[in-house]
Amino acid sequence: MMRERLSGRKWFGIALAFVGAVIVITRGDFAGTVHDFKSSLGAGELLMLASACSWAAYTQIGRHALTELSPIAATTYAALWGWFFLAVGAAGQINQVDWNTVGWTSWAAVGYLGAIGTVIGFVWYYEGVKALGPSRAAVFNNLVPTFGVGFGAPLLLGEPVLVSMVVGGVVTVAGVMLASR
Repeated sequence: MMRERLSGRKWFGIALAFVGAVIVITRGDFAGTVHDFKSSLGAGELLMLASACSWAAYTQIGRHALTELSPIAATTYAALWGWFFLAVGAAGQINQVDWNTVGWTSWAAVGYLGAIGTVIGFVWYYEGVKALGPSRAAVFNNLVPTFGVGFGAPLLLGEPVLVSMVVGGVVTVAGVMLASR
């Protein structure tokens, strides 16, 4: 990303990690997904793909922010901007929520996402960008679908873990390891 020199092995690792993430997201049926895109990918899969674009922009902005800010300060500013845009997007729907039906598990998930996913995850990510550079750090984002599906599907949603998900996860981890060395 932006004037970073990468070896052939690192480029191969980046490509391999991306392929692994695609295997996880498409459940191993890339050709079927391309052929029948609309019915093959649900909102969750499309959001995972959109998140990759968002992360690329976030990493580039973060790279420049880290020249003047600490990782915790950069994370704080990013969270405030994220909260602002989320609030704007949710403003029209906030009155449609029956807050009495929101259970403790939903609030626990929000707390976990805020404390672990945001604070710890983003600060560590910015530490990685600072130490490794944006391209090598960004490749770790390919692990998001792997861990999201690997843990979220069976534990939170009761969905089965498919062989393609395991294969995609292994391919992703191998790619991340190659790219980050």
